[in-house]
Amino acid sequence: METEQLYNARIHDQESTKRDKLIKKINYQLNKATSLKKEAFTRVEELHDQLHELESVMMSQQSTPFTQRPSTTMGNRNRRINTSISSPDVPNKRLTRPKSTGLLVKRSVIH
Repeated sequence: METEQLYNARIHDQESTKRDKLIKKINYQLNKATSLKKEAFTRVEELHDQLHELESVMMSQQSTPFTQRPSTTMGNRNRRINTSISSPDVPNKRLTRPKSTGLLVKRSVIH
């Protein structure tokens, strides 16, 4: 009878330990998910702010007169324009475009 009580007590302790581990695991997952959601909302806010900035820049550029490019018989295939500068100070130097026109984004990390 006493051994049965010890057995039942041991089983109860094991179940209690498993339950506590499961609760800790679920709390960890919940905290991680909450953190990821906060980071996602912060990122959405940053992108939203960038969108508003871009829209305001585009609106300010629309207030300037727009001149349309002349169309060519080649269509879109040949749109390169000779950008060489013929000046005594800078002989045969070509203008180049920047490689990237994308927006720079700073990622925030929530701890």
